[in-house]
Amino acid sequence: MVTGRSGTIGSVFFTEKDFWPHNTTLWVKDFRENDPKYVYFLLQYLDLSHFASGSGVPTLNRNDVHNGEATLPTDPQEQSAIAAVLTDMDKEIAALEDKLAKVRAVKQGMMQVLLTGEVRLV
Repeated sequence: MVTGRSGTIGSVFFTEKDFWPHNTTLWVKDFRENDPKYVYFLLQYLDLSHFASGSGVPTLNRNDVHNGEATLPTDPQEQSAIAAVLTDMDKEIAALEDKLAKVRAVKQGMMQVLLTGEVRLV
């Protein structure tokens, strides 16, 4: 899990692949026996942009985030179940967004042929 430390703050990304973090990122190495995907959703919910400081370039100080408290289920199986439901919901939202984009493209194409008079409705 990775988030920006400087510039754009608040977006949290989940990856299971190895990566090379840059000095403008913060990442989680030790999940302390918590489900990583659950922690990802928790950090998204917490909206880390509220912890931004600095006037010119917003910066996220990890020490500010460390002082925050969150109540979470201690059972890793419950965390995994919650993360699975939220992952399925994200997939459904992505599928609906794709469908919406396609419908908008069809609408735009239909408007083009109707407004140019290429096709006439009787």
